Amino acid sequence: MDNEKFQEFIADQFTKLFSEFQGLKQDASELKSDVRTLKSDVATIKVELVELTESQVRLESEFHNQITALHDFRVGQEKANQETKNELITLGTKLGELQMETAHLRVVK
Repeated sequence: MDNEKFQEFIADQFTKLFSEFQGLKQDASELKSDVRTLKSDVATIKVELVELTESQVRLESEFHNQITALHDFRVGQEKANQETKNELITLGTKLGELQMETAHLRVVK
């Protein structure tokens, strides 16, 4: 290979190498941009996760209060129902006694 062809070959190789280097620089720049976008997206997801967690805690607290109120109402209602049942039994007994007295008075007359 003569000197001129060798220089042409080397110049061609440098041109290819420079072109590939420029492509790599462009790819690296795109990667940096993508990483920045990903970091931004991750930060947004973290904020949304915190908001979601706070919302969940608030809902759990509200549901707990509502369930506690319903339970307390049910317990109170059970007591009231039992008292009503006992009063009905007492009234039934008294009514039975009055019916027997009335029947006895009718027989005596």
